[in-house]
Amino acid sequence: MKPGAGQLGQAGPYGSAAREEMIAAQRARVEQLKVEIFESVGDSSDQLDDYQAEYHRQFEALVPAANGSGGAQPVAFSDLIDEIACADIVYFGDYHTLREAQKAPLRCLREVLARGRTALLATEVVHLIHQDILDDYLDGLVSDEGFLERIEYAHNWGFPWRNYALQFQFARENEIPMLGINSDPAVLHDNLHVRDAMAAMVIVEAMAREPDRLVAVTFGDLHICPTHLPAQVQRFVERRGLDRKKHVVVYQNNDAVYWELARRGLEQEAHTVRLADGSFCLMNSTPLVKFQSYVNWETNADELEESIGLEGPSISSNVMTDQVVQMVETVTSFLELPQEGLEDFTVHTSRDLNFLDDVARTGNYSADEIAEIRHQIARDDSYFLIREKMIYLGNLSIDHAAEEATHYVNTKLAGHVQQPPSRRFDFYYRAMKEAIGFVGSRIVHHKRDCFDRADFDQILAAFKGRRLTEPGQIFKREIARDVLQHLDYEERWVRGEVRGYPRFRALYERELQVHLGVTHSLGYMLGDRIHTALVAGRIHRKEVRELFFERFDSEPRPREVYFDWLDYLRP
Repeated sequence: MKPGAGQLGQAGPYGSAAREEMIAAQRARVEQLKVEIFESVGDSSDQLDDYQAEYHRQFEALVPAANGSGGAQPVAFSDLIDEIACADIVYFGDYHTLREAQKAPLRCLREVLARGRTALLATEVVHLIHQDILDDYLDGLVSDEGFLERIEYAHNWGFPWRNYALQFQFARENEIPMLGINSDPAVLHDNLHVRDAMAAMVIVEAMAREPDRLVAVTFGDLHICPTHLPAQVQRFVERRGLDRKKHVVVYQNNDAVYWELARRGLEQEAHTVRLADGSFCLMNSTPLVKFQSYVNWETNADELEESIGLEGPSISSNVMTDQVVQMVETVTSFLELPQEGLEDFTVHTSRDLNFLDDVARTGNYSADEIAEIRHQIARDDSYFLIREKMIYLGNLSIDHAAEEATHYVNTKLAGHVQQPPSRRFDFYYRAMKEAIGFVGSRIVHHKRDCFDRADFDQILAAFKGRRLTEPGQIFKREIARDVLQHLDYEERWVRGEVRGYPRFRALYERELQVHLGVTHSLGYMLGDRIHTALVAGRIHRKEVRELFFERFDSEPRPREVYFDWLDYLRP
């Protein structure tokens, strides 16, 4: 049996053991991201908790239990369009930081307009009081900058304008009126039900004025739960004595729906799902990508495009690959590196739950290598599989993609040491590879940041005196401790207070998670210093270019190069 071929294990309810492991890792990471997002947002009100609970209760009834009974049935996209085309109002749930969530309603409207329906687009982006400004903007009387300033976009909304600009552009091009339906939470004392009621009044007024138009509403996914905004709209319809309006509810990327599809092996092919109550759920992303988009937005990290224009994303990596090819060209052009033959790679993302299966089936990886790949995937890290020339993006941030593009270039030019002769060699070899990768990512995105000494000091201070039981916290503390220990030696070495290279045998022998964390961190910090010196003109482009050809072909070489750069970059 080839190394790694026995890593697949027995099939489970989600398919093979490797596939189950991918799903379990993603589910665990999604829960971590939810906690991170909750902590960043701050304490929620009792009303918000109840509002969310109602939404989740709705899906508990709509998504089948583990026995597979109930309704979450994949249907053709045209089935959804059929429903929307003969409705009076359609509600699209929105996840505000996910670009695909802003594109999906436009894909639907494009098809509906082609059938001869007229439409009106009601958006949460614009407040009711700014309707006149919105009208002027659509008429071309106000520039983008003027529009954003006058509606106080940064303060009142703040989510990526490049995403929402798509909807305004679509409305302009198709001569669709738009309606601002949001209200200032501060004025309404953050009352979600009152916000729904205010939006409903404006929507119903528009329906009464132009009963033949389809009203397409884009609002946060929680709001379109039938007992929330749709119920308020129906209430005002009855008050106005209007005919009962047919509505369609279209959720997007609900977690429970995705995990159910994954259980049935349908997550790659099911893009439109009909739920038990007749509502729909569009699956244009994964829970991991969805929640990562929020964290990336918070940290100002731009993301790759998952699709071109209004075409839907697919498991195909062509769109991703094209963008990574551009990053390869950016890095090689800047450093004047050879560019021939630098397109023989493929890009894979967390959409592909069979990725670990596919890697293990090649038989080209040892048990230790498979374990390392599993570890990287569990942390939603990105990774370059050298032998298969596969770039795995655990996160769609441009920083991740640029770093892996650089690893690819570096490997093509310098090769790769498959069997490190010692743990010490491996430690500095990984650190240098991470430094090179970080330099390339900074060439693509010069604002990329990394942890520094103060950050690791802060981590240790936060954990000081605490008895830690959570493995993630224990590893975090150990990584911070080891990084600081190495930085202490580096500073003393640069000042000439110690001679020779360090002999941190215990540090080199740490378990995989700590080993990777420390080498990543040290490499990033060195790469950050190299790029900063390059941009400041303190080192030459030629010197960085030579680093991309370094083969590290002897036992002491990685450590020598690491400390040579520290010496070269000393203040």
